[in-house]
Amino acid sequence: MVSIFHYIKRLRFTSVIQTWRSTRRARRPVGWRFFILSISLSFFFINVPFAASQNHPVPSTPAELTRGDYQSAIDLLNKRLAANPSDEDAERNLLRAFLGTGRYAQAESSAKGFLAKHANASRVRHQLGEVYAATGRYSEAAGEFERVGRELSKQIGATPARLESDVRRAEMLLTTGREDEARQILQSIVEYHDANAPQIPAAAVTTEDADRLQRMSDRGTTVRVRLKMDAQMLPDSDSFNVVGEIRGREFPDEVIVLGGHFDSWDVGTGSTDDGGGTIVTWEALRLMKKLNLRPRRTVRVVLWTNEENGLRGGTAYRDRYRDQLANHVLMMESDSGVFRPTGFGFTGSDAARAKIEGIATLLRGIQAGKISPAGGGADIGPSVEAGKIPSMSLEVDGNYFLLHHTPADTVDKIDPMDMARASGAIAVMSYVIADLPERIR
Repeated sequence: MVSIFHYIKRLRFTSVIQTWRSTRRARRPVGWRFFILSISLSFFFINVPFAASQNHPVPSTPAELTRGDYQSAIDLLNKRLAANPSDEDAERNLLRAFLGTGRYAQAESSAKGFLAKHANASRVRHQLGEVYAATGRYSEAAGEFERVGRELSKQIGATPARLESDVRRAEMLLTTGREDEARQILQSIVEYHDANAPQIPAAAVTTEDADRLQRMSDRGTTVRVRLKMDAQMLPDSDSFNVVGEIRGREFPDEVIVLGGHFDSWDVGTGSTDDGGGTIVTWEALRLMKKLNLRPRRTVRVVLWTNEENGLRGGTAYRDRYRDQLANHVLMMESDSGVFRPTGFGFTGSDAARAKIEGIATLLRGIQAGKISPAGGGADIGPSVEAGKIPSMSLEVDGNYFLLHHTPADTVDKIDPMDMARASGAIAVMSYVIADLPERIR
């Protein structure tokens, strides 16, 4: 997997050309190559400095490490740590030395030891993600890069470091075939906070069109594209989240939130993105009600509005329930299409993950018991960030990217059996979490 930021950080035009060539060698669809190239060019023209932040400091570097004499640096740093075990700079530099020599087992042990003492050390967590990537553990790497992004999301001056972690996370997701999630991350990066900054137009094309362009390019055809767009921004109008819940019998103020968004692009009917997600989460509550199951805690379903072009539904929920977010036990989103469920992504503490993995064993019968390193969603994101709430997302086995935001996103693509399995998986997971004697933390 090409490290895009290896080129972007150099901020040279040759690096942008190399990004194009490397993505071509990696046989990305041409649409992906244009998209990745646009990101590279954005950084080339804007020339963003890679600044340190409070939790992303740059340690002072020993001369041995600077000139690449890693073994001498390791010997020196071990002596420093023997004399002063709390020498943070020595710990950070020792990790860099281990990475420089390819001693990934020692680097992993060093990073985990540091994070056990300094939970918000974003640079070290990013390096742990690189260890996982180098050793082929791409899902774990994606999870670490996702945590880095969360830690840095609200820090002044941390934007370049956060963008680096976001791009690396997208690369890991691409490597594991999770193209839709990677695309969402990359799309969120193309933002212009300075109205006077040079801007590069960006547009989405269908996978079929991208593949056609790729075939033409492979034949040596010079590709010329004329792009005509009728998209326009219309004045705001009123819209609403739809909310329903089963009140908890013992801890009604503690809440588990499920949901999907009911707005969509107008080129199709939005059945996959995200009508199916709203139905399976709503159905999970209907199943509980039909079976007369009332858990200890409240289970709430929210059908979110305005996910596609503003997240007004997600931010409005956060603002309305801001003083109650501490009592939100978990938030879950289904926004990756309704295909055969394989499990859930989860973001939260190790203790909570252990409980979630135990619950997931109940879903092995329908092959939906896998718990991946990172889970979340656009609509639940504002509340999850504000309240530091554990988050989950339904994971499925299907090519969502072929359908969403296209005329092909129609109800005939929905398999009723997949929808039934997804509803059942969400119902089991959310009910058991809501009915635990003690809430997950």
